[in-house]
Amino acid sequence: MEKYLHKLFTVPVPSCSGLQLIDKKLYLIGDNYNALYSLDISKNQGIEHPIKALTERPRIEIKAEKKDLEVLLKIDGNLLALGSGSRPLRQNGYLFEIKNPNKNKEIDLSQIYKTFLDVYRLSAEDLNIEGGFMVGEILFLFNRGNGPKAQNGVFTISCNLSFTEFKLLSFNLISLPKIDNIQATITDACYHNSRVYITAACEDTIDPYVDGVNKGSYWAELDPNTWNTSRIIKIDDTLKVEGLTYVGASHEDMFFWICVDNDDESSQEGSIYELKISGVNKSIGL
Repeated sequence: MEKYLHKLFTVPVPSCSGLQLIDKKLYLIGDNYNALYSLDISKNQGIEHPIKALTERPRIEIKAEKKDLEVLLKIDGNLLALGSGSRPLRQNGYLFEIKNPNKNKEIDLSQIYKTFLDVYRLSAEDLNIEGGFMVGEILFLFNRGNGPKAQNGVFTISCNLSFTEFKLLSFNLISLPKIDNIQATITDACYHNSRVYITAACEDTIDPYVDGVNKGSYWAELDPNTWNTSRIIKIDDTLKVEGLTYVGASHEDMFFWICVDNDDESSQEGSIYELKISGVNKSIGL
């Protein structure tokens, strides 16, 4: 396999952390950004959709007060942005109607996050949800292992759309490589055609609240039956890839769009890249 990476455009979303491409529209969130951003690709026209519950807060938050929206996933005709859960302030979600993203509501996820900690005896410092997707009524949430115990893994739960009823099914650890003795940690996940794809970054920190020097980022494919890594490739030596969405495939290539977090609180922009993984489909006989 080989990878090809090129920058597509910049967007007015600092610290980009999650993205979804739906019907030629790109939807984006940022971990310090109190809105959903939609970009009409065909018209190159962007619109900001404020989060109703946060309209009295600044558009771009300071780090200590941010909601830390790290996950953007599609559920039926909605988009759900999730906080990382790494602090009480970061344990809410925001549900947007895709047809009218200005219609959105806040969802309390604190009981789900508390259940993660209680059942699997994790410390608050080890909880940092950074990726996810939903298949039917089963929600998969990926924990970034940049806490003291380095718990890269996936929580599997069944739940209703309002998240008032849920059942925790499992937590499976995911093994990833190291760079210069720094553990790669999951930064996003997506699902297509019964396959799971993730991104991971090697960031020199063991505190989910504190940024560290980034040593590079990976793309990997996981077997959803075992959660073992079936294929992995390094994306870049310096970029901190935070978001991943599947775009399409040719006979031998797969295409993803990724967003990059520059970890600069003064920044007013984020970057979107196209990632092509060449030869991956040919190698599995598709």
